[in-house]
Amino acid sequence: MLNIGAMTWSNASNTNLLPALHQLNEPVMLFAKVDPELLKFQLNKLAEIKKEIEAREKTEAEKKAKIETEKKQRLTQTKFQKRKKCYHKKLLRRLMNSIR
Repeated sequence: MLNIGAMTWSNASNTNLLPALHQLNEPVMLFAKVDPELLKFQLNKLAEIKKEIEAREKTEAEKKAKIETEKKQRLTQTKFQKRKKCYHKKLLRRLMNSIR
């Protein structure tokens, strides 16, 4: 493109790499042109993937929330049952003490 020979990094600091009136090669495209239809297709595809990921994350979050609520319910039930047992034991002791 610049019509110069092989370059090395040691030459990179030189300011006179191209002399005045140096003839350049014909310009060439560095990258292929992007078709607008292809671009739209890819963007739509990415949008669909994003929606799928968000939906999956939402269901996972709902599942986690459901599991957490179930855990809390089980914990409160077991605490309530333990208190209930303790209460019954105390009642039985009081009854037994009052009978004696």
